[in-house]
Amino acid sequence: MKCIWMTTEGLPCDSDALSGKELCWFHDPEIEESRREARSRGGRASRASMKPAGIVFDVKSVEGILATLQGVGVALSDGRCDRSIANTFGILCKNAAETHKIVAFTKRLERVERRLGLNKNALDDTEDDDYDG
Repeated sequence: MKCIWMTTEGLPCDSDALSGKELCWFHDPEIEESRREARSRGGRASRASMKPAGIVFDVKSVEGILATLQGVGVALSDGRCDRSIANTFGILCKNAAETHKIVAFTKRLERVERRLGLNKNALDDTEDDDYDG
């Protein structure tokens, strides 16, 4: 259920109402003290302190990426890092793995071109000189 509060312009509040109530957290006058306390904290309580998790970050090789992911899994299960840190490591490792695949493919393609005697620049020069696109 949506909050029944109406703005001065006559528009409805788009927030969900509190459970069993008609108003949301922002507009319920009964919880003004809770809102005041939240405002006084100003987001300070939500900032997690940076604690070393003891994870070695190595993305120089596929083996390093696997070791990093292993370290993240152990640190997560030991409680030395939270899910947001683990997710960040996972995203970075995934991006590094994709980059390694692209680099390996490019090197392989260059070897094939050399073996076939293809000049890379010759492939760029098309015979469509009449093309106006």
